[in-house]
Amino acid sequence: MSRYVNGPARLLHTPAAAHRGSVEMDHVMLMPASLLPFKNEWQAVADGLPDGGVLLVVPVHSSALQRTLAHLVPQLRAQGRHTTIVLEDRFPGHLPV
Repeated sequence: MSRYVNGPARLLHTPAAAHRGSVEMDHVMLMPASLLPFKNEWQAVADGLPDGGVLLVVPVHSSALQRTLAHLVPQLRAQGRHTTIVLEDRFPGHLPV
């Protein structure tokens, strides 16, 4: 079981499988929380990715998040991860800024 301490979140115990490197994820999805109610739509996109693929849903307008993701994508691809970038306005939950 994992435990957290007061203050900044710190994981004190991680599952043994994670240390052995035997934990595999089907997909990694990073997106705004406002799209959580529309899981069927973005899950359909993620299901089309190869195992271990990454789906990044980015804001339409320039933001700090876009700049952060611009640095993250090359790192993910260097690790051999298939990375798909989709604009947030593709999904019905998108709220214009």
